[in-house]
Amino acid sequence: MIRWSLCAAAVLAALGAAHPVFAVPEKCVVVISRVDLKRADGTWVRAARPDKPVDIASGEARVMFVNAGRRPLSGDYVNFRIVLEGALTYRGSVDGRASATASADVVLGPGLEPRAYRERPLSSASEDGSVRVAYLRGNEDPRSVEFVLGASSDLDEPIALKRGSVVGARFAIDVSSVLAYRASSQLPGVPGEGRVIAVPPRVTGAWLTVDEREYALAAEAVRLTAVDAVPSDENAGDPAHNRR
Repeated sequence: MIRWSLCAAAVLAALGAAHPVFAVPEKCVVVISRVDLKRADGTWVRAARPDKPVDIASGEARVMFVNAGRRPLSGDYVNFRIVLEGALTYRGSVDGRASATASADVVLGPGLEPRAYRERPLSSASEDGSVRVAYLRGNEDPRSVEFVLGASSDLDEPIALKRGSVVGARFAIDVSSVLAYRASSQLPGVPGEGRVIAVPPRVTGAWLTVDEREYALAAEAVRLTAVDAVPSDENAGDPAHNRR
């Protein structure tokens, strides 16, 4: 009963085809920044801002909340999106050796492909050997981004939200797509003979559950895009949130 028309996951999968050497991360933490809902007039409003870190290497990422705040978002909605912080913390290994020794910035192109790698020395080593990668976009003045996980087509049947509704949002990622090898000749900034770096992952599904009803996005319908990061003090439920 749900129609979707655009797929961008194939763009990310194509990156793997060009560079077939991967390492599966033992740990890969992303932060669910917020969950937004779309009204029929095209306005997006924030339903929740959990700022919740989740380890996608250990399974599906999810967050739950109750529509019972000071300004409950009762009504009908035609779409949803899950917004992720534009960075991840990971730990990986290749042949038993650590795959990274420094944190880094990765500058992304329009299709989320890495365009440059900028290593930053670690101020202090983490206890478990994990490192943090921040994603940026732009050439002259790189800007911090957020990742928006959603789809281009609205639901055939609206999401009915009432006061007290229990809402859950979750998504799954192909963890094998997170780390990819890049030689120094393939990506500016990669030192020496190359490095296993974290790239935007391939999303395999996303789901929104309202009370007993589940709305699903299949892998071929999921769209992952990078947008300029939104200030953390944005007003919840503000109709002027945006119309992206």
